[in-house]
Amino acid sequence: MEYVRRLTYLFLYAYELHGRAWVPQTQVFAILKEGKVLDANARFWLKKKNGCRIDGEDRFQLLEAGREEAKKALADAIDANVPDDWNPDKKTAQKRGPRKKKA
Repeated sequence: MEYVRRLTYLFLYAYELHGRAWVPQTQVFAILKEGKVLDANARFWLKKKNGCRIDGEDRFQLLEAGREEAKKALADAIDANVPDDWNPDKKTAQKRGPRKKKA
């Protein structure tokens, strides 16, 4: 979810920097889908509207809290001293333990 959060904030922030305050929901979903993180958890998080708001036309706008998160994520991304543990490309697959049998 950390990746979903950062990607969403950075995407909305990029639009804002280009003078477009509102981003259609379809474009937000498209970037999350391209990042291979659009799932029920991501949709649930988006509906909570943390750091952004949604208008009646299903468009997202970054709020101050989200903007600050985007700036922090951007600063972290370019700082070689900050580990990017949130990045799913850096994760290694973990083996699942044996399944427990139902009684």
